[in-house]
Amino acid sequence: MAKRAESNLSPSTTPRSPNEVAICVPIQNPAPPGYRHSHVDARLTPRHAETMQMVTSGLDREGARLRDGSRVTTPPAALRWLLERIEEGL
Repeated sequence: MAKRAESNLSPSTTPRSPNEVAICVPIQNPAPPGYRHSHVDARLTPRHAETMQMVTSGLDREGARLRDGSRVTTPPAALRWLLERIEEGL
C-alpha cells in the first residue's frame, strides 16, 4: 500500500487560509440498511461545476492523495478524497 501524504490536508474545523473552507457534514452512522450506490452520475449547475473545478485544482495543487496513493487530479477523485476525509472523522 502506498504511503499517505496528507499531513498538510488533515480535517479541520477552522480554515487555515482564504483558500480553504471548513464544513460540518451530517451523517447517519451506522448507514441505513439497503443498496449502496457505487456510481454517482450528476448534472452540475455552472456554479457547481466551477466549485468542483476549484476543489479539484486546489487538491491537486496541494498534492492530495487518496488512500491508495493516487493523486487527486479529477472530479471523481476529489469526491473520493472528500468521502475519505469524512470516513476518517467517524
